[in-house]
Amino acid sequence: MITFVRTARVHGDKIANMLRSSFIDEATAAGWRGHTVPVHKLGIKTGLPKGYEGEPDPTIFENWLSLLLGFFRIHQLDVLNEGQDRMRLEILGQALKDKAHTYFRERMGQFLERGEAWDFRGAIMDLKDRYLYKITPFTASQKFSTIKQGSKDTQALYDELTTQAARIIEYPSECQFRLRFMLALRLDILDYIIKTHRID
Repeated sequence: MITFVRTARVHGDKIANMLRSSFIDEATAAGWRGHTVPVHKLGIKTGLPKGYEGEPDPTIFENWLSLLLGFFRIHQLDVLNEGQDRMRLEILGQALKDKAHTYFRERMGQFLERGEAWDFRGAIMDLKDRYLYKITPFTASQKFSTIKQGSKDTQALYDELTTQAARIIEYPSECQFRLRFMLALRLDILDYIIKTHRID
């Protein structure tokens, strides 16, 4: 059974939103991390996620980024300051493979040659623009508007709609999302819902 949960959404790019919500300022870090022990001091080993290779698939990119941001949180490398950002850039270089690593290395070289600063957020957005350039909010909007349940169960349908909705510039309202979900259901399931809930 699907339960709809209304959550606050920040309009705009999903990847930018992931980056925006993943880092904390130094004052916040000092306040609530004063009594926590870093993972490495507990003897727990955590590795980097499997390297991103440059696949033009937004789900692969978002999952990889989510794991990388989680790695930073676990190792308390999620504080907004210049020193940690340089460390994040170095780690990012280790979390890329093949053509994505080559692109990263060349971009890093360009910034170094010009004597300009390049930060972790800028590097991630550059990777996104380089490899996900065909995935636009319009494309996500089209997918959201045309998804059908087919052989998927209702939870898988809901998850797919949620994923595409998050890539649209303006997240659909609760009413719009519920209507799109209903219209995407198989006709036999939709007919059952209409009859049992007496929906006009």
